[in-house]
Amino acid sequence: MSLFACSETVPQLAPASAQPSTQLQLKADGLEEGTLDAFGLKMPARTAVKRATPSTMVMEVPANSQRTLEYIKARLLNPEGEAAPRKTVFEEVEFAAVPGKKFRVVVKPTSMTTEVTIRREPETQPAGSALSLDESLANDPRATPEAVASFKAANPDAVPVSGEQAARPTGLKQPRP
Repeated sequence: MSLFACSETVPQLAPASAQPSTQLQLKADGLEEGTLDAFGLKMPARTAVKRATPSTMVMEVPANSQRTLEYIKARLLNPEGEAAPRKTVFEEVEFAAVPGKKFRVVVKPTSMTTEVTIRREPETQPAGSALSLDESLANDPRATPEAVASFKAANPDAVPVSGEQAARPTGLKQPRP
């Protein structure tokens, strides 16, 4: 049996303090901002979307609930939430990045991660700002001239929404007078 000897010298590695850090730079709350945008709120790095609709997102944050709560509170304009035994709920909050829009945020710990649900609250129209029937149809992208004519022919008594009805959240069925 023969042994081979190596005549080349092995390069010395630089001390650990001299090497560039590959660790993420953490913020004061311990979580780095990621690239996932949930209705204008940048979620922590490595957050995964579990379910999403046009008005709701359910995400999984790979951090404990306390760190996640601190991260989210730092990005809210009005961070008063209601703490329940297994979740914290923020009703009608505004994100600092998207002032003027209201959201409902629920932060719930799971076994190893934190589940965050964000729901965009329906917008309400101020009383007296209802559109006329013609304006409503003009703003509807599905309203072709033929569809408008057909609608008006089938609904000759259609009237604009009253001020009281306009104050209700949009997207809900309106009762007939």
